[in-house]
Amino acid sequence: TDVVEELGKLAKDMGLETKKLVGLFDKFMTVSRQSNTSVCLEDVDAFAREQAVLLSKSKAKSVFAKTEWDEMDVGKKVPDVNAMGAQKISPYVARSNALSDRIESSFESHNGCLQSVFNAELEFEGDSNGQGISEVEILNKKCQSTYMMNTLSRRVGYLEQRILSMEEGIEKMHDCKVHSIASACQDMALFCGRICCDTEGSRLNPQSVILEGSIATSKGARVRLDLSSCSEYRIFPGQIVAVRGKNPTGFCIVAEQMLSTLPFTVDRNATTKAFSMVVASGPFTAADNLMYEPLKALIQYCEREKPEVLLLLGPFVDEDHPDIGRGLIDVTFEDIFDVKIMGQLEALHQNTDTKLILLPSVRDVHHDVAFPQGPLSVPDHPKTLGISNPSTIRYKGTVLGCSSIDWLMSSTREEISKSSGPVDRMTSLASQILSQRSYYPMYPPAENVALDVGRSNTLELVALPEILLTPSELAAFAKPTTIQSRRLDSDHSGKNLKENCEEVICINPGRLTKGSTAGTFAHVYINQKASIEESICKRCKVEIRKL
Repeated sequence: TDVVEELGKLAKDMGLETKKLVGLFDKFMTVSRQSNTSVCLEDVDAFAREQAVLLSKSKAKSVFAKTEWDEMDVGKKVPDVNAMGAQKISPYVARSNALSDRIESSFESHNGCLQSVFNAELEFEGDSNGQGISEVEILNKKCQSTYMMNTLSRRVGYLEQRILSMEEGIEKMHDCKVHSIASACQDMALFCGRICCDTEGSRLNPQSVILEGSIATSKGARVRLDLSSCSEYRIFPGQIVAVRGKNPTGFCIVAEQMLSTLPFTVDRNATTKAFSMVVASGPFTAADNLMYEPLKALIQYCEREKPEVLLLLGPFVDEDHPDIGRGLIDVTFEDIFDVKIMGQLEALHQNTDTKLILLPSVRDVHHDVAFPQGPLSVPDHPKTLGISNPSTIRYKGTVLGCSSIDWLMSSTREEISKSSGPVDRMTSLASQILSQRSYYPMYPPAENVALDVGRSNTLELVALPEILLTPSELAAFAKPTTIQSRRLDSDHSGKNLKENCEEVICINPGRLTKGSTAGTFAHVYINQKASIEESICKRCKVEIRKL
């Protein structure tokens, strides 16, 4: 009775309806007093003190004002999840924190501020008004809709096929037979296999490297790999490599040279056209609210600059968001995506001709978590396209490779290397995707990557991209790298292949939001080819911009 009377007095003092105060108190008890089995006057006093602090701060406009979901102006009212029969995620009144005036002004003042640029002197020769939109051609194989069929035999078959592909390519390239890694060989020979660690669950180091051969050639044998005689190497678990060296005892290969790259067969004879593209990677909202203000700021930039393509890489509804992780929302994840993401992006279609491409992330709670992922369910709109994660696409003759997996962070933790000269670490990590012809060549995968080898055909790099998009938590950059290739002649016959080094621009656009602060995105400008031999680095300009 005393508790009820105190709550009644508190409601009168705060000028709140009783129902509203009960909801706030219920939320307080759920979050701050989880272990309590009953309510006492001390709980009411603690609640009153907390509300007094929040009230004083809100008057000073130094913290986040509270608002209801139904009050958010996103062009579409949030569906009543109770009326739909959906189960509530949290036991108390829904709430969402809005950004403070200080952070809102920060987004506005830095919207599009130039942070760094690649090829700054290049002049864009295309149409800057977002006109002349073309169709996006998807080059990689379609991702299977089913998953959870990750059987042991499939995993073995996936790894075996990768090793056999390398063996076949190396034999053709060097015109010699690959030697079994389990057979002693006193003379210099060529061995092929998968890099492993001698202790499961441990980090790779130069003394713990094991080479696992194929079942067909080496009966799946494993031998130690001695790297002390190698002048340079860059290896990680799961990498498929060819090794030139000796195996004097049959139990240890003394490596003298590491080969991990097979030349791509590249057709650069296709005509290209100029276009501009904005690339941004989630999260698209600050960590202290679900208002998606950063996404709104990005849309405003696109309405002003009018790029032909806006490529958004997930996560869109991030499982790492504090409110989602703690269950502090009472609408479905799908509603958040439909209203807060697609609802705001609808304004982009109304004001520009920009083509919108969305690629999911394994951190998206409203989508399948198994990687590779199928495309998101997006509205049927001629200017909206959902693609799988990862994807290789061609737009106006330029090939782009994109994935939302943080490959740079995963590989920088697992890779070991030795070099005879200075090497740019970020581009060398990104180029591993190209040399391995896979968007995720590491095995076993990182803990946060639910790799399903039943969908492994989607991981293949079916064509050498001219631009490789690798979003990461690491610092944003745009840098060129080179990879060995074989170019087709103009007759496309494949009889006369020319050895060549192809240039690829690796771009990490960064995260659009970092915690509660503004992040970065990339604005890419691509000019038309002046000649067949002109590389992408001579006709592409990349701006890394602060939101």
